[in-house]
Amino acid sequence: MITDSCSDSLGLQVRFFDTTHSVWYPSASTAYTVASGGTGPFPISVPTGSTVCFGAETNPSNGGYWGVGLNNSRGCAACCYTAAGSSTVNLPLACSASSPTPTVPPPTPTTPPSSTVSFAWTVQDGCNDGRGVQLRFFDEVNNLVFPNASQVYVIGSNQQGTISMTVLRSAKLCLGATTDPVTSASWGVGISNTTGCSACCQTFPATGSSFTTSTTLTCGGGLVTGVGAGSVVRPGPR
Repeated sequence: MITDSCSDSLGLQVRFFDTTHSVWYPSASTAYTVASGGTGPFPISVPTGSTVCFGAETNPSNGGYWGVGLNNSRGCAACCYTAAGSSTVNLPLACSASSPTPTVPPPTPTTPPSSTVSFAWTVQDGCNDGRGVQLRFFDEVNNLVFPNASQVYVIGSNQQGTISMTVLRSAKLCLGATTDPVTSASWGVGISNTTGCSACCQTFPATGSSFTTSTTLTCGGGLVTGVGAGSVVRPGPR
């Protein structure tokens, strides 16, 4: 963000220089411009680790310059930054009769999106047969089991329970269940993830941090209701 803070009726010409890869922005033959007293946002994309310097002159030129100059011919170590992630640098350029070099605080990197999401799966035992259900959830992308390979979640007969988990954003989370006490009946991918059931799995979108879904297990086992093939998880409370 370049601001012309000098009310002299002259605007600015601006370039940025990726000195690591010898690239000029916008190019060696053109420059960005800022109107007198105005502000220009100039988004550029560079590889992580690049050193980027800024340079500016008045528009039209009267000999005054800022930073490394419009042709990267001036020394100004304080006017260069190392790209470590998405960030914004604010540069107010004040009046000067000679060669001002503004002292600019380093950019503040934007916080990258979290690699995990919070997920709550509500399960209803829809069969009032005196037996509850045992549950496991399987992240088939990352080979993870919730709660683990030797324990299960348990919901009482005709009861409802909500299982809250923190899962990787890349997860494909599938539900598997059997009766409690165990019989031959199973739901979803089964308590050991041995049954195919693509409609019993959830995948997560690229944005959002908290999601919910719900499922009802009916008598006799089989597919789970409330989760359809290609269904999208719903955002939950933040």
